[in-house]
Amino acid sequence: MIWKVPLRLSACAIAILVSFVSIVLATESLLEPVFIDTSVLSSFLEHLGNRYYASNVRRNSSGSRLYVYQWRQGGLGVLVIEHGMVVRTLTRPAETAYLNDEGQFVAWFNDLKIGVSFREGAQPGLSRLRGFGVDPGGRYFFASPAVGPVDIGSIAKPEQILAYSKLPFPQAIFASDKKIFLVGHGSEGRSALVCETYELRSGSASLVDTRTIQDASVVLDLDATDERLIVQGNRDFLPSVRVVQLHGSADTRLGLAKNFALFLQPEVLMQ
Repeated sequence: MIWKVPLRLSACAIAILVSFVSIVLATESLLEPVFIDTSVLSSFLEHLGNRYYASNVRRNSSGSRLYVYQWRQGGLGVLVIEHGMVVRTLTRPAETAYLNDEGQFVAWFNDLKIGVSFREGAQPGLSRLRGFGVDPGGRYFFASPAVGPVDIGSIAKPEQILAYSKLPFPQAIFASDKKIFLVGHGSEGRSALVCETYELRSGSASLVDTRTIQDASVVLDLDATDERLIVQGNRDFLPSVRVVQLHGSADTRLGLAKNFALFLQPEVLMQ
């Protein structure tokens, strides 16, 4: 049974939520970059009876849904937020778990050295990994071994590798219907991000473009439709956060770093 808790419960709750989320840049896209302060979000959710949340925050592919993860000491819960309401509470199968657009867990692990489990049941031998990630829609993954190239694969058929990347330190993967974007660092210096673009072609993916983004240490999100990224600068103290157009010169400063910044549709979180 799906239950709903309105996020607008009282004047106090409204004030908390307004401070928790600020839409900082309006664009013509359906998606807008949103800052999320997880300490305020955690307090707000506790006000609604949901304790120990906001260890991680993710979204679905369209930016219409927010997933808020519970800290380990509170359990393995994931809150699903839509239209300003908590609409579901899920229990994830492991400490780290990824959802698809249907709200199903598609890949999960407790320890990358032991391995990754997939919803489809396939075990493609992914163990002793240095890094792993799934795109917001839950369709594609990257797996970074301790030595050797990075695997880019399909969640539906994890044993079938679509492409191999030489990116030494991948951070995140994103996807549209026709493209996959792998973002990470090209060297241990980590003063710049590299975004590799792959085109999907009948059971494989081909590298078609590589872009370097200077003064960027962390990719926070990528809008696969408009091909723009939210990145965090590489300063140790209060680094800046920017929206960068992948193709073009647009580079817009949003402000100083907070815990998370994501591309979301308007009114996913009530203001």
